[in-house]
Amino acid sequence: MYPRIPCDLCSFCGIGNITPMLKDHNHDLVKQLSEDSSSLYRYEAYLKNSIGCDHCQTLWRRMQELDEEKVRLLTAEIQRHVEAGTFS
Repeated sequence: MYPRIPCDLCSFCGIGNITPMLKDHNHDLVKQLSEDSSSLYRYEAYLKNSIGCDHCQTLWRRMQELDEEKVRLLTAEIQRHVEAGTFS
């Protein structure tokens, strides 16, 4: 059984609903997706900062491509869990 925590609405509605926490492996998928998505946002700044260094520009573009692939893989895996009814 998974630990249960009060939902955000419990103190508001007074019903006492409880929400299960995510299983560790599902939490890991979401956390990594968040980290990789944040990295994608930063690459534009990295590319702008490295104007004038072709090697750095190539490095940041390749890193961006790798993180884009990671985001696709993680999103597909989360979707697979959701469709299988195992995302909890």
